[in-house]
Amino acid sequence: MSTSKSLGHGLLTPVYRALGWPASDQHFEPDGPSITGSLIECWRKRRRYRWHLRRIIDHSPELLTDIGLTERTAEAEIAKPFWRP
Repeated sequence: MSTSKSLGHGLLTPVYRALGWPASDQHFEPDGPSITGSLIECWRKRRRYRWHLRRIIDHSPELLTDIGLTERTAEAEIAKPFWRP
């Protein structure tokens, strides 16, 4: 039996719980884009989505009804900056 392993879990788990963090043996999923990489990925997806909307409007606007948007709502979405949801 490894003492360092048992000490780590035994001593730190109450501290993690007091701070609201998961214990070291639990899986952690952040509630939102708290990690810089995921925030950048979120911005990238928004930019790409709005780019695709622009192409749909320019080349085949009849497809907007297939995805449940009007031209007005698509234009409003495209006008938003990438950091705004």
